[in-house]
Amino acid sequence: MPQPETQPSERTYRYSARSRWTYRAAALAGGLMAAGAIALQFAPGVDAVERGQLLIFAAVFAGVAVHAAAAVRSMRGVVRLGKAGLAGGAGELVPWSDVVRVEIQPFRQRMNVFDVRGRRLLSLRPELEAFAAVQSYIVEHMQPRGCPPPCRIPLLSPFAGAPIAIFSALLAVWIGPRRGLLPPAVFGGVSLLLAALYLARRRWIDVLPDRVVLRQGWRSFTVPYREISAVHVQAQPRQGGGALHYVVLERMGADAIPVAGFRHGYHDAFRSIEPAWRAAAHSAAARG
Repeated sequence: MPQPETQPSERTYRYSARSRWTYRAAALAGGLMAAGAIALQFAPGVDAVERGQLLIFAAVFAGVAVHAAAAVRSMRGVVRLGKAGLAGGAGELVPWSDVVRVEIQPFRQRMNVFDVRGRRLLSLRPELEAFAAVQSYIVEHMQPRGCPPPCRIPLLSPFAGAPIAIFSALLAVWIGPRRGLLPPAVFGGVSLLLAALYLARRRWIDVLPDRVVLRQGWRSFTVPYREISAVHVQAQPRQGGGALHYVVLERMGADAIPVAGFRHGYHDAFRSIEPAWRAAAHSAAARG
């Protein structure tokens, strides 16, 4: 399959019909399950506790239906990439100079692309053909503004336990207090433990006037600018097209620090960290 790195003057990427029908079926099934849970509210013999359980399950299935319906709407269009810019569907081609931000959301399985006015141009999903390569190309060619220090750069956090946490919470609600406190407490505890693990692994970078601070949960690692000899981007090709990009902090007399997984893309992070480091180095040289 051709990759956008071998970019012609313009190329169009599409979603498969099978993916669209799968999400249509999920939206229909979720809507029916939510409607059924609401209808059971009026069944004879349903007490207050069971009504509460049914309301929770109705909300969950309604959320599934809304998510699937949003996926179907995203998959209706196409994505056009060109040397001059990008466009979604039959929309006008937007110059790369006006594409300033992306928002990568792995849990919701989408990447939103925004223009200089804050308007969302595209909402891309992994079902798009050559998704990884398209994502890499957009992040590489957009023109982010960066942020002056002090600012915070959000990093992607692992969501590996999220489905188990949600399933455990639903089991705790379904079993309920009438079958003893131990089973729902166990499932509720599993859900809370996985939520705490997510918080402990949540990552971001604080860019300050004199240093960067790498944070993960309650831990932090400080790198003063005076220890940094260079800031650059390094790419590693990945299966499926595109590349995994690292922002590398080279240090004098110590190992370099590669950082990947930026929620707003590596280009935005580089445009924030590198000028801050360069300004601090210039200021130190002027004082010296």
